[in-house]
Amino acid sequence: MQEKEKGARLLSGVRVLEITDEMGQYCGKMLADLGAEVIKIEKPGGDPSRRIGPFYKDTPSLEGSLRWWYHNTSKKSITLNLETSDGLEIFRKLVKGVDVVLETPEPGKAEGAGLGYEALTGINPRLVLSCITGFGLKGPYSGYRTSNLVGLGMGE
Repeated sequence: MQEKEKGARLLSGVRVLEITDEMGQYCGKMLADLGAEVIKIEKPGGDPSRRIGPFYKDTPSLEGSLRWWYHNTSKKSITLNLETSDGLEIFRKLVKGVDVVLETPEPGKAEGAGLGYEALTGINPRLVLSCITGFGLKGPYSGYRTSNLVGLGMGE
């Protein structure tokens, strides 16, 4: 058995583009902690979870959310407005060079913006698209936004 290169991690060399809300951030964190290069895309003004406390030294700020730091360590982050043609063009260029897109989609929004599975795999045929949802992409609850706690409460 060959000894692994010192410092090499399980997912070294894997590139991930993350467009998630609070429900998907932990998945991105796990991938990054295992060595994947995770690039988190934030809306202009920052991800909403940056505004969730508690805050470092009890001082609310976009850079001080302890919850944000816990879920987003080991990641890179860029600001990108996916509601503009320039933002969509940049996103499509990024998709060409990644292995995985990790998202927590609003039903129908990605397809409407030309960012659904068919469009993304048309740009990058080897792409893995992972959609993290509380209730799936189809069905009676698919349009509901949720958290992990609600998902656990729905279990039988």
